[in-house]
Amino acid sequence: MMTEVTTLHGLLLASASRRPEQLCLRFGSHAGYSYKEVQEAMDRCAGHVVLLESPVVALVAERSYGLVVSLLGVLRAGKAYCPIEPDFPCGRAGVMLGTAGIKDALVPVDQMPQTLLSHFKDLNVLAVHDSGRVDNASSGEQMPSGTLPKEVPDNSTAYVLFTSGSTGKPKGCMVPHRGSANYAHAVVQSCQLDESMVFVLKTPYVFDVSIQDMFVAFCAGGTLVIAPPGAHKDASAMADLIGEYEVNCICFVPTLLVEFCNYLSSHPEEAAKVRTSLRRLLTIGEALMSDTCRQMFESIPELQIHNLYGPTEASVGVSHHCATKETLDVKAAVVPIGKAFGYVNFCVFNPSKYEGKTEILASDLVAMKDGEIGELFIGGDCLAQGYIANPEKTAEAFFDFPGVLPRPTGAASKFSLYKTGDLVKKRPDGVFEYLGRNDFQVKIGGVRIECEEVSAVLKTHPFVEDALVTVFEGPFGKALAAYIVASDVADWFEAVEEGETNEIAVQDSADNVSKWGAVYDEMYKEAEAISDQDPTLNWSGYIDTYSRKPHIEPVIKEWVEWSCEQISRHLGQNDASKQCITELGCGTGMLLFRLAPQCGHQCKYIGTDISTTALEYVHRMTKRPEYKYLKIETAQLAAHEIMKACKEKENDMVLCNGVTMYFPSTEYLLDCMQIAARATRSDGFVIFGDIQSKRHLLPFRCHVETYHALRRADATVLAVLRAAKQTAAHEELSYFDDALFHRLDRSGAELFDGRLARVEMRLKRGWWHSEFNRFRYDIELVMCNERNIKKDPELMFLSFEQLSEEMQLQACPDVTQLMYPEKPDLVDPKLRERLPAWLVRRLAELPACTDGMVVKVPNARTLQSARLMQWLEENANKGKTLAELPHVLHPVDAEKGDFETSSRFGMEPEELFNLQLPEGWTQRVIWDEDPAFLRLVLLRDAAAEQPWLGAVCGAPAEPIPADLAMFKNRPEDVPTGGFLDPVKACNDALKAWTSKTTLLPVMLPSVYIPMDAYPKNTAGKTDRNALPDANEVFLKVSDATTIAYEAPATEAEKKMVEIWEPVLKVKVGVSTPFTAYGGHSLTAISLCQKIFAGFGQRPELAFLTSEDCTVRALLAKMKATDCNQDSGSKCVVRLSPPEQRGCNLLIFCAAGTGAEAYQGVAKHIANMQVYAVELPGRGQHASEAFETDFVQLIDKLEVELTSWTERRKEQIYLWGDSLGAVIAYTFACKWQESKHLSLLGLFVSGNAGPLDASAECGMGSSASGNLGLNRTSATDMTHDDWVQFLVASSGKKGEETRKLLEDKELAGIVLGSLRADCLVYESYHLDRAINLRMPIMTMRGGQDCITAPGAMKTWSKVAGGRVEHKEFQHAGHMVASECPALVARHIGQVAMPDFSDELDAFKTFRAAYRLQRHRTKLHEASRMPKNYEFLGCSPVLGATAVPQDLDMILDFSMLDGLGSISPPTKQMKHMRLGNMEWRKGGYTGNRANLP
Repeated sequence: MMTEVTTLHGLLLASASRRPEQLCLRFGSHAGYSYKEVQEAMDRCAGHVVLLESPVVALVAERSYGLVVSLLGVLRAGKAYCPIEPDFPCGRAGVMLGTAGIKDALVPVDQMPQTLLSHFKDLNVLAVHDSGRVDNASSGEQMPSGTLPKEVPDNSTAYVLFTSGSTGKPKGCMVPHRGSANYAHAVVQSCQLDESMVFVLKTPYVFDVSIQDMFVAFCAGGTLVIAPPGAHKDASAMADLIGEYEVNCICFVPTLLVEFCNYLSSHPEEAAKVRTSLRRLLTIGEALMSDTCRQMFESIPELQIHNLYGPTEASVGVSHHCATKETLDVKAAVVPIGKAFGYVNFCVFNPSKYEGKTEILASDLVAMKDGEIGELFIGGDCLAQGYIANPEKTAEAFFDFPGVLPRPTGAASKFSLYKTGDLVKKRPDGVFEYLGRNDFQVKIGGVRIECEEVSAVLKTHPFVEDALVTVFEGPFGKALAAYIVASDVADWFEAVEEGETNEIAVQDSADNVSKWGAVYDEMYKEAEAISDQDPTLNWSGYIDTYSRKPHIEPVIKEWVEWSCEQISRHLGQNDASKQCITELGCGTGMLLFRLAPQCGHQCKYIGTDISTTALEYVHRMTKRPEYKYLKIETAQLAAHEIMKACKEKENDMVLCNGVTMYFPSTEYLLDCMQIAARATRSDGFVIFGDIQSKRHLLPFRCHVETYHALRRADATVLAVLRAAKQTAAHEELSYFDDALFHRLDRSGAELFDGRLARVEMRLKRGWWHSEFNRFRYDIELVMCNERNIKKDPELMFLSFEQLSEEMQLQACPDVTQLMYPEKPDLVDPKLRERLPAWLVRRLAELPACTDGMVVKVPNARTLQSARLMQWLEENANKGKTLAELPHVLHPVDAEKGDFETSSRFGMEPEELFNLQLPEGWTQRVIWDEDPAFLRLVLLRDAAAEQPWLGAVCGAPAEPIPADLAMFKNRPEDVPTGGFLDPVKACNDALKAWTSKTTLLPVMLPSVYIPMDAYPKNTAGKTDRNALPDANEVFLKVSDATTIAYEAPATEAEKKMVEIWEPVLKVKVGVSTPFTAYGGHSLTAISLCQKIFAGFGQRPELAFLTSEDCTVRALLAKMKATDCNQDSGSKCVVRLSPPEQRGCNLLIFCAAGTGAEAYQGVAKHIANMQVYAVELPGRGQHASEAFETDFVQLIDKLEVELTSWTERRKEQIYLWGDSLGAVIAYTFACKWQESKHLSLLGLFVSGNAGPLDASAECGMGSSASGNLGLNRTSATDMTHDDWVQFLVASSGKKGEETRKLLEDKELAGIVLGSLRADCLVYESYHLDRAINLRMPIMTMRGGQDCITAPGAMKTWSKVAGGRVEHKEFQHAGHMVASECPALVARHIGQVAMPDFSDELDAFKTFRAAYRLQRHRTKLHEASRMPKNYEFLGCSPVLGATAVPQDLDMILDFSMLDGLGSISPPTKQMKHMRLGNMEWRKGGYTGNRANLP
């Protein structure tokens, strides 16, 4: 079939010549572009592109009007375009650019810069305006224009589309104009389309179906609506678009059509809306099922469904079949692919004649008879020109056999046949049926995948010798399975070192501490955990690993009080007037406000922290009357920066409590200790408290995983142990081995300049079995002038077996003897009764030459978790479930815990601390090598003053090793013990590895099956039918089996679970992550529609596919404040999409601008809700007069803005730009005192600080000097002055601004608002500066001639917290419009840090990652009610876990000394009394009346 117009852009030109004013394109809120306007933009763009040297030009963009203009411009210039998605893997994009020889890339100007392109320094990136103008992206200069070719040959390449390739690299198919133009004409004629119709561009432009979307519409002369990015995956969004624009024709890939059908079926009102306009539905890309058509006809009976077929290599499509409600063959499962178009030839050959041959000859092609199945070869005037720079692949697929089928006259391709790999058969009526693939190419989600490409990539893994990839039907539809033959040295438990990644280089990497401060700022602000009795007890951010909620108050009280009492032993040893204490990581002052009053008003107490929010809280508390007299100082410092706050040897004590778990390495810990020692006097102490014990990490994780898994009756022992070991191996926080401190005590004095007298170690004090005391310990460095060791102490060691024999105790049962449901004692309870008297007798018998005795004793805090770990390991491979777990090992029974229960697990450390020893003896309680035990160290007083720790623990005398990595938790330290499933390990390793390769997400296998060798058939070939069942292996290795099941409780949870289960096809609990069961984007789409149908609210697709999405989390997210509340405020404009969530960013706009100037920034911020404030005379206030007085402007805005912020009661960042900077400062001063919202920080740009701004005249000294405008007031400026000022402010867009201002009407509007705003700025006067108790982040363009560099530094004059300065080197005054993506990224990194800086500076990502993961969860954690019911607080012993011993009951006379420990106020004493009563048993939470 020959057509008059045979180029793609010619189709648009033909329609433009017929109906130039016809509406051609619509996108977003724009009224639309006519064919004439689109043609003009195309021609202008082409004029620039025609001068480019490269014949192939890359397009990198999201779907938009700018993308279409760029694409058309390339075609009109006679070039070929190559589409590259912005989110493509860098490696894949590099292969495409290199293979096609691409030197130039076009990007719509409003989508600049593209992060992906920053990796390719030699690429010439050009910015395309909607008008068609093309600029150099780096310089901003307009590109020169050339003469357009009169005609573009129809045999020239129109586009190069890269599809999957079997070599591991994608192959670029070169498609000429002629075939695609022929196809557009054929579709218009076959589907009966005309110029009155409205079409939709929804297919991603990297797929050739997008050619159909665009050029069929242009060929018909209709209107093309451009769908927003991502909308094509959302059935409800597509239904809305069809209804809004009255769409008549739309194309779906069959997979997405199924979801659209389901949506219409469940939403009859939406179906009715769609039915009013939709008349044609086109499908292509996959097999179309008859059931899908039938379902569609139920919603829209009069619809015509046109099933199109064709590969990219044959110019989009080559055949057509129309189905209506009346003609649909319901007996056939699959809709036929129909008959070939008139310009296309179908040939069906017998594949057995050439199977296995390296080269196909013409004689091998034997035609099949009608009705017989064969492989389809396509010929005619439709073929591509082969694969670019890939002759081998071209020869395998394209042939020129004129004897079999001659080339049509004038055909664009030099080939006559293309081998499709598709199996078909021809029916008697001439219709073709598609029957599957003949090769290893598959389609998943409409994307064609070459299995050999995936195999080739997998073979580059160092452990993979061979890889075979196939498709299988999993529980969630089609998926890829990879069968792996591993090398002999393969160890899937060892991480393979990854290659260099292509991350964006961070411009500022120096100020890492400030970003950590931002993390803690959010952590402290988002979690409200403050005692009602004691405001100094603020434990925001302290989350219980078991309950995943904030720790309960009594646990925190005990931890704080005991920590203070341990420290207070060392206070008051020097003259109070000379005392100095520095606390590193003081947080909100829980220790500070207890220790500082005890030190007295003459002692200096320095509290440091990296969180501005925490220090702000401390600062507020110091203003209270009871603390005013104290010498408390604060400093925002990291742990290693202590010398910035104090002098060498100034401190009596340096304290660092509860911080080391965030230290990145042992080296950093030791460095901090050494620096702290330098700052401490020779008779002082360095105390690092709350160190997490490395030797107890795995027992702890086993305990936690079992605690959670016991809620699921079918949880297997193997799954629980696997989860515990994997969690321990990948623990983000730091756990340190106490052996490090044994070595320090023994031979580490030289690291401290010989000033280390000894190292003291002790377990944490307290009765509660909480995380604070069960697995943590304290270290004290006792300082001196010069270490003086007389000799090692003479010690007697007694094992627990010896102790049991002497005390006649029953032997501890082995875990193999424990049976369910029996409850045997793990330790003979008589140990507790007999130990005190036995110790007294034993000590009396020791000879005088013996300095001490070391006794190994079962630890009641840890014995159960250690034995639980042992039981799990011994039963992991026996097929057992937790239903068989011995009751005595259950980490539950919180309500039944009592003193007797505790005695079954050994000795409580707190009992040992309180032992009454003979005079002259003292005790220490430390860890034993066995995590189930502890060491009770009994020392003579003299020996206790000498180094003892190293001798007790048998530490070697050699120097501390240079490599300290062994003393911190590492993945390799977690023993696999041979129990971990190698198949699971293989899957985990390869999934992590492939995510970093060039494979697209849809090409990643869902399951990996390691094998020794592939099965062979009798011919010696791989027998694919004998391969293991991929679905069975997938279910086996799925992480879903490890997820603790929690049944739905509320009606909403039950309803949501009923929606999830049919989609996931598994039993779903409220804690089940969607992705853990293999959920992906397509199943997420299905789930999205069903949730919308059930709840009337559309969830975010991005959240559904995140690992945080559980039923409970999703419901909580959906309950968040609906964006409908945004209405009701005329001056606040929402810039983010309605569905976007996150904390708020409120922008106060620059002089002369409005909210639209910040749309580019908002577009690139994905994790915040961005709003802008419109001033009078703009936006919804456009009818109002401009305001020229600052005070009156604030008065007009205050009521509305304050109401808007208080309605949210949320966290808000402010950004003030230019004039907006001082407006933002004014409101920040007012709002920081508000109880209804939390200001997280202030961004400022384009203006000096308030004090300097208040003193300026006119437009400011910097602007006046740089521009040569010596005007004392804005009222003196002429029209030309204002133009010069605005052009200078516009930076790189200055000349464009100058041309726009040539329009007098436009100039009047723009300059009118600018003049008014400058008058407002001129009237700004600050009577009194108020310091802002929040971070201030300044931003400035490096080429800014309006605001001087030093001006931004003046914001420090009003800073009550940290100040950060950021400069964008190539931008001018208006950073929001000149570099919106960079500004957005900076704001995002500050507001929601990604910790890439810390990865370099701290050499670890774990602590940051943990904080980031939990940051958004903290504010959801509920506070305990005031009438506390503390039954579930301790996993083992619970609220009744405090043992009772009449010999150890605390004497209330101790309360007389409370005034010396706590702040001397009645309220504080009552708090202490309440805590002591709790210890005695009178507190609400201790029902058993225990001590």
